[in-house]
Amino acid sequence: RTPAVSGLKMAETEAKPEGFGASHTSFYTSAVAKDSYATLAEILDSKIADEGVRTVVTEMLDAAVKITQALRVNLVTVADAQNSVFGDVQLGVDVIADDLMWDACKA
Repeated sequence: RTPAVSGLKMAETEAKPEGFGASHTSFYTSAVAKDSYATLAEILDSKIADEGVRTVVTEMLDAAVKITQALRVNLVTVADAQNSVFGDVQLGVDVIADDLMWDACKA
C-alpha cells in the first residue's frame, strides 16, 4: 500500500535571501584598524576591580584557548561512556572540553 500524497506540492527550490550561503558568512564593520590595542591585562584592570575575579577570568580564557586547540585536532565522535544526566548524546569533544575546564578549576 502506498501512502497518500497531499495535493499541495512544496516548491522544488525555495527563494533564499541575497547573500545566503557559505561565501557570505562574514560580517563587516566600519571600525578602522589601530596601530596598537590594549592588552587583556589592561582591559581587565580597567573593568574589574577585584584581583581574584581578574585571575579567574584570565584562567577561564586560558582554558578556552586549550579547549579550542584540543577541538581543532579531535574528531567529533560519540563518547565511549555516556555520563549525561539529561539523556542527550555526549560527544567525545564534550568530554575533552569538560575535562579541560575541570582541570582549570582544580588548578
